[in-house]
Amino acid sequence: MRWRTISGREYLYHNVSQSKRSLGPRSAETERILEDFTSQSLRVQERLRKLKERIKAMAPLNRAMGIGRVPTLAARILRSSMKLVCWDDTCSSLALMLCLLTRPRQASSSVPA
Repeated sequence: MRWRTISGREYLYHNVSQSKRSLGPRSAETERILEDFTSQSLRVQERLRKLKERIKAMAPLNRAMGIGRVPTLAARILRSSMKLVCWDDTCSSLALMLCLLTRPRQASSSVPA
């Protein structure tokens, strides 16, 4: 988000992919929107930094124990979706579902294939 001056007035613009959307002229409300956006962005960046540190710290243990492996197809889908959407609890649930759906099925004599 950033301010843009058009015809002598400042407008708050939100960049979404390649398009820019005006949220209105500078006012108390648009100032609050920008402040909320900025603070949320800082919180997300800090959370991402902490998660990266945690992953880095846990990687040797996970590798040694052979845990944390995700099937290639699921990993590709997750990486693509992470580029498109914000990573939150909903995406974590999606990751679990994809992992369960793409893991190899075990042969069972009681259930027909």
